Amino acid sequence: MHTTDGDNPEICIEGLVPETTYKVRVQAINSVGPGPFSSPTKIVTRGLPPLPPILECCGFSYNSLRLKWGDGKNLDMKTYTLEMESPQSKRFVPVYQGPSHTFKVTKLQELTAYSFRIYASNEEGDGPFSEVFTFTTQRALPPALKAPKVSKITQTSCCVEWLPAKAIGDDMLSYKLQLGTKESDFHVVIRLWRTDYGFIAKSDVLLHVRHVFRKE
Repeated sequence: MHTTDGDNPEICIEGLVPETTYKVRVQAINSVGPGPFSSPTKIVTRGLPPLPPILECCGFSYNSLRLKWGDGKNLDMKTYTLEMESPQSKRFVPVYQGPSHTFKVTKLQELTAYSFRIYASNEEGDGPFSEVFTFTTQRALPPALKAPKVSKITQTSCCVEWLPAKAIGDDMLSYKLQLGTKESDFHVVIRLWRTDYGFIAKSDVLLHVRHVFRKE
């Protein structure tokens, strides 16, 4: 029960529980005693801002990460704000804001860890940030090479040379050299780490550095 004097017909009630229904009624009191209660008024306290969801990585490549959160339903019309830590400034910056439960972050670097956090908002306001989640992009496949250069050709041998593929960081590359004739398909001659190779051929051949392989 709360009381106030006759010159102040209002009162602020503290300590209520969020999202709870209350009934309020008023009665006047004088020197004779209390009068009858008014008809009750029903009120519902406002809710709290939503808690943050858990971030998951549901798809990744060498330059992108697809993130998801929640169960795919948004019946209470939450807005989600996804932030990523900038590799340059080390500050979190928004990369997505909206009602969706998934987002694909693109233009990322190969084999790099990225940190994310998220918060949800509704009509009650912005909720707290989630913990920081870190996900790492994959390695990229090696690029296609230019056609090899053949030199020192004799009747039975030649030297094959090609431009190296660009390695990322400490990534080690190896090469598979394939050989074929006009009548037969390519087959692997050798796998090696350098970018030149000399060999002896017994007939007219076609040369091809067909694949680049990473060191296992």
